[in-house]
Amino acid sequence: YYGRRPLVRDQMELGIKKETDESLPYSGKFFRYEKEITKNFKVSIDILFEKILDRQTDATFDASWVFDNSKIKQLRGKTVPETLKLRIIKVDALIAMKILCCRLTDIRDVFMLIVNAENPAWIKDEVGQRFSFVERYTKLKDKITSKQFRDDLQGIFGRIDEKLLEKHKNLILDLERVN
Repeated sequence: YYGRRPLVRDQMELGIKKETDESLPYSGKFFRYEKEITKNFKVSIDILFEKILDRQTDATFDASWVFDNSKIKQLRGKTVPETLKLRIIKVDALIAMKILCCRLTDIRDVFMLIVNAENPAWIKDEVGQRFSFVERYTKLKDKITSKQFRDDLQGIFGRIDEKLLEKHKNLILDLERVN
């Protein structure tokens, strides 16, 4: 059992700070903790209590949905020798959440994650239960087919092979035809 004070003390010793940034694209009962690893490189973790709400669509994901669509995994740092056991959302659920939010950062994430999707029909259904899938899909499609998108993507992820780019784009475009 961690009492409130020892946990806060341990966080401070590890350089972990509780964030209260109101500019987050979602709201709900959760805490975000961040740790600056190096200058201009932060790692964050969100701890959800009841539900999360997308501010653009008013779509919600309650904690039980997140719990049902996640599993305990061991997370190992690549540059930090720390290992944590955390409940991490499954990729299909993460893709559904990011399609609903549909900010540029979410669209880039969907683009890179889509090759790992296990059940595109489930993703489409989860989005459609909360908001218009057609509206979110149209926004996603318009962005990934724009001339600027490749530059936006490569500015974050580095050079991406043309075949890989087309594969990811086609997987997203295929969502429209999934039943």
